[in-house]
Amino acid sequence: MYIYHNLISINKMKNSLQLIALLAMFFYGCRDEVKKTVNKQQTDTAAVAQPAKNVGHNILSFESPARIAGSDYVMYPLAIKSDESGGLITKSSGRGTAQFWNFAFYNLTSGEYHLLDKTRKMLISTYDASAQDDVNMPAGKIVPADSLIFYSVRITDFNNDGELSYSDPEYLFTSDKNGMNFKQVSPPNLNVTSWQAIKNTGKLLIQAVADVNNDRKFDDDDRVIPYVYDLKTGKLSQVFSDEFLNSTGKFFEKHWADKK
Repeated sequence: MYIYHNLISINKMKNSLQLIALLAMFFYGCRDEVKKTVNKQQTDTAAVAQPAKNVGHNILSFESPARIAGSDYVMYPLAIKSDESGGLITKSSGRGTAQFWNFAFYNLTSGEYHLLDKTRKMLISTYDASAQDDVNMPAGKIVPADSLIFYSVRITDFNNDGELSYSDPEYLFTSDKNGMNFKQVSPPNLNVTSWQAIKNTGKLLIQAVADVNNDRKFDDDDRVIPYVYDLKTGKLSQVFSDEFLNSTGKFFEKHWADKK
């Protein structure tokens, strides 16, 4: 009987040791899996945190994104660094007033992104994603100006000095709020000094200076010409006809010009 009880005790001990060994193997395996998972997560995080070195990260300067009202898009201004633009960069609140060479548009819903323009060399001095207010605008009415972004852009080396600068003409451009259909709406080779959107008519009034003396400069010796651009038809025209301008000029000379 004594030997029988001893055998039972020995078997129980063997079973306990086997159970402990199995539990140890199980927990060791779990710890190994957890370690592998943590290592993988750390590797994935490191891959995201460290951008590739061959895609131009060091030469691109992204400004803070601007949310575009009424759309799923934000726009990231791509700034010209001060050491590359001769100190052209300025900062202000409200409308953008720095010198930008492009914009990157990003869709918060789909994750899609693209540049505003992929072909032209340009300097963008101002942009406006909220068309100018018109006190006569009927409440709730949607017109073309509400769906556009406006830009002041230089693309022409007008004085042939080999660079784009403040001496070159500034044009008025528009795009859709998703950054597509980027186009010039002011006349070529004329410097836009001001513009306004008249919302209840769907038209833009543009003041542009023409280099009438052909000295490749825009100054007080040149002439301001009022233009109107129809957002619905895409038609650009002078506000006043040449006949009206000539007759009005003669009227002014008759009564106000200095007589020597």
